[in-house]
Amino acid sequence: MAASHGAVDLAVAIPTLVGSLLSSIGTCFILATYIFLPPKLSHVRHTLIRNLAVAEFGLHLGGSISGLTILGLKRDLQDGPGCVASGFLTQLCVQAVDCNMLVISITLFFIITQRFDLVKPPRRITATLIVAPWILPTITSFTALFKHFYHPVSGNWCWIQAEPKYLRYVLTHGWRFVFIIAILAMGLRIRLYVKRNRIKSQDGLELEGMYSEGKDQTSSGYTEHLLETQDHDDAVTISEKSKTLLLLSGYPLFYVVLWLPGIANRVAEATGHPIRALAILQASTAYIGFANAATFGWNEVRDQFSVHRMLELTLGFMLSD
Repeated sequence: MAASHGAVDLAVAIPTLVGSLLSSIGTCFILATYIFLPPKLSHVRHTLIRNLAVAEFGLHLGGSISGLTILGLKRDLQDGPGCVASGFLTQLCVQAVDCNMLVISITLFFIITQRFDLVKPPRRITATLIVAPWILPTITSFTALFKHFYHPVSGNWCWIQAEPKYLRYVLTHGWRFVFIIAILAMGLRIRLYVKRNRIKSQDGLELEGMYSEGKDQTSSGYTEHLLETQDHDDAVTISEKSKTLLLLSGYPLFYVVLWLPGIANRVAEATGHPIRALAILQASTAYIGFANAATFGWNEVRDQFSVHRMLELTLGFMLSD
C-alpha cells in the first residue's frame, strides 16, 4: 500500500524545482549544441563534457518532473513504482555526476603529469572516459533497487531511505566525500602547475626573441632554427595543456562550491541535529547543472562553436517560417 506524506514544504520544494528546471534546460542546451553544432576537431574535453551533461540532464529532468508533480498535487510524493523509478534514476545520475567530476579532475591531473594526446585521443581512451564514470553508479543504483531502498525523501524526489543512517553514506555520501577531497587535492596541484607554466611561457617568449635576434647576427642559422622549433613545440604543448586546464577546471570548482551546503546538511542530519536553514540551502545542488551550462556557454560556445554561427542558424530557422 502506498504511504502518503504530508503537505509540501514550499521553502525547500520551490528553490529546488527552479534549480532543476534551469539545470535541465542548461544541460539540454549543451547536448543540443554538440548534436547540431559539433566541434571541428575531436578533443578529450568534449568527451568529458558530453558525458557529464548526459548525467546532469537525467538527474535534473527527473527532479523537474517530480518537483512539478509535487506542486501540482500539493503534497509530497508517495511510495510506488513511479517513486522507485525516480529513485533509481536519481541515484544513477547523481552518482554519475560525482564520478564524472572525479574523472575530469583525474584527466586534468594526468594531463600535467604525462604526455597526453588531447586532440583526437585513441578510441580506448575515449571509451574509458565514457564508461568509467557509470560503473559505480550502476552498481549502487541496482543494489538499492534490489534491496527496496527507494522511498520519498526531503526535497523534490524519491531516493535512498534515511534509515539506517549509514545506508546513504555507504552507497553515496561516503563516496562523494572521498571524491571531493581528491578533487580539491588535484585542483591544488593543477593550480600550481598552471601558475608555474605561465611563468615558463613568458620566459619562452623571451628566449624566442633572443634566438630571432641571433639569427640575424650569426651564420649558425640551422642550429638556432632547431632551438626555435623545439621551443615553439614546447610552447604549443604548454599552451594547449593550459587552455584545457582552464576550460575544464570550472566544472569541478562549481561542483564543490554548490555541494557545500548539501554536505553540511548531511552532516547535521547524521549527528541528529538537523538545521532548517541548511535543509533549504541544500537546494544549491540543483543548480550545478545550470552552473555547468554557464561554464560551457562561456568557454566552449564563445570559443569553439562561434556565437555568430549559432545566431545565423537560429535566425535562419525562425525566418524560414
